[in-house]
Order: sequence, then structure tokens, then C-alpha cells
Amino acid sequence: MTAFFKLFRILFFVFLIAFMVGGVVLVGLQTVGLFATSGDLITGVKSHLAPWVFGSATLCAICAFVLGYRPDARAARRAQKEREEHIRHPED
Repeated sequence: MTAFFKLFRILFFVFLIAFMVGGVVLVGLQTVGLFATSGDLITGVKSHLAPWVFGSATLCAICAFVLGYRPDARAARRAQKEREEHIRHPED
């Protein structure tokens, strides 16, 4: 089971880097198109890069969802819930 989560952790970081770099490139090139008053550049960049950037973001989110089910993540959520209950209902 640990290898399973290790794989998803690696994939999470790969997709995170891909969509962050892709997003910066997408916005950067669209900004260049805006200053160059080139509508073709703006729409061309979007049509070529957006599917890859948004696809990477989606896969990153799926990996994050799966990683939320690691045993240590579940234990951390349980401990946080207990702390919140203690704050709401402190024992006198």
C-alpha cells in the first residue's frame, strides 16, 4: 500500500509542476499577445496549451484526493477533529 501512495505522491508533484509552469507560460504568452495586440496569439496559445494545463491540474487534483486517504492523513484529520471538539466543548 505504501508503494501505491508513493506513486501518487510522485505523480502529484509531476502534475503540480506541469500545471504551474504551463499556467505561467499560458498567461505570459497571452500577456505578450495583449501588448502586441495580437488576438491570434492570445487565442492560439489558449487553444494549444489550455488542454494540457487544465488536464495537468485535473490529474493533480485527483492525486491529491487519493493522497487524502493515506493512513497518516486520516489519522491527522481524526486528531484535528478531536482538537476542534475540545475547543467547542472544553472540559471544566
